[in-house]
Amino acid sequence: MLEALEFLRKSEEPEGRPHMGDPPIAIVTRAWRQYVFGNDERIDRKAFVFCVLDRLRSALRRRDLFISPSFRYADTRIGLLSGPAWESARPAVCRSLSHSLSAEETLLAKLAVGRQLDQTYHRVATNLSSNPLARVEGHPYQ
Repeated sequence: MLEALEFLRKSEEPEGRPHMGDPPIAIVTRAWRQYVFGNDERIDRKAFVFCVLDRLRSALRRRDLFISPSFRYADTRIGLLSGPAWESARPAVCRSLSHSLSAEETLLAKLAVGRQLDQTYHRVATNLSSNPLARVEGHPYQ
C-alpha cells in the first residue's frame, strides 16, 4: 500500500502529463485487474489510482493502516495504559465493568452464565410443544 501511494506521489510531474513508469502491481486485486490492465495489458492510470484508493479505504476500515494525527483512523493501541499506570487504574476499570481483578474469576463467571443460558434454552425447547401458551408464528413476509 505504501509503495503504491509513494509511486503515485512521485509519478506526478510538475509539468505535462503524469507518467506510469513501473507501478507496484501487487496491490491490484483480481477484481481490479480488468480495469487496470484492460485488453492490451497497458496500465490505465485512472483505474490504477482508483484501485489504490479503494485498497486504502479498505485498509483503513480494517485497521491495517493508521493515520497520524487522526482521531478516527489513529492506532487505538496508542492510548492503552501499561505498566504502573495500568496497575493503578486497573481496580477502578474492573469495578466499572463489573469484573473481578482476576481474569480467571471473570472468565469462570462468564462461562457460568453461558451454561445457564444453554440449560434454559434446552429446557424451553423441550417443553415448547407441551406449553399451551407458547406459539410459533411465521414471518408475515414469508
